[in-house]
Amino acid sequence: MKHFVFVLCFLVASTFVTIQEALADSCPVRIAYAGLVGLGTPHGTAEYQLVFAPDQGYDTGPFTVNLTATTSDGSRVDFVVEGVSTKASGKASGTGDVRVYPFDAEARSFQIDSARDWKGLSTCTADAAYTVGNDSASAHVSFDDGPHSVWPVKSAGKIEIVDADFVNKQQPEYPLVAKTGKIEGDATVLIVINPDGSVAEASIYESSGSDVLDQASLNAARESTFTPAHLSRALGSAAITSAYLIVYTFNLMN
Repeated sequence: MKHFVFVLCFLVASTFVTIQEALADSCPVRIAYAGLVGLGTPHGTAEYQLVFAPDQGYDTGPFTVNLTATTSDGSRVDFVVEGVSTKASGKASGTGDVRVYPFDAEARSFQIDSARDWKGLSTCTADAAYTVGNDSASAHVSFDDGPHSVWPVKSAGKIEIVDADFVNKQQPEYPLVAKTGKIEGDATVLIVINPDGSVAEASIYESSGSDVLDQASLNAARESTFTPAHLSRALGSAAITSAYLIVYTFNLMN
């Protein structure tokens, strides 16, 4: 008997569409990752990347998401992200872009307040805020946030990047208990890659429905090695922290 594990890698730069029924009165979207991409001088503008994932139910958007950022000085900033979808839609192809959101000071956390799609409004205030990691500032890119800046300083916008890539793509072990139990499934892992190419974190974006398959996928993602993403030449070519989806498909075939 042959056992196959297929691996696909998708860029998570902006966000992502299928329409299925969501659970009533639940928040259909969550923040899977928020990280500081760039910190400007002389004004201290902080540019953040946000990655959204499905939360409760099966609706993947697109959503209009209302959020609140709490900054380092304790201020609360309300902002809106349009067109949020939580389903990966395309394979990384070497170059891409990251959508960033500017704030006057570094952010401590992000909270989704509500999400709206064609079915109506879902409140999300019961969900926990996403706390930005303490190591985020150490991996940011410095940029000019003066009047002639090429970064999207005044409002959300895209910056061009060259994608990270695998140096060694570790294939997951098909767990024996899953083989004997004839368990199959797809596990989607969100992986965050540091500017030095090391894995900062890996988490389950969408579960396979099996804990053992999910864990095998996490192990493979963490054991893989990468070249880091970096800014386009026009933006200085500096290596940056980047977030990607890796899909592991466990399939038992005769």
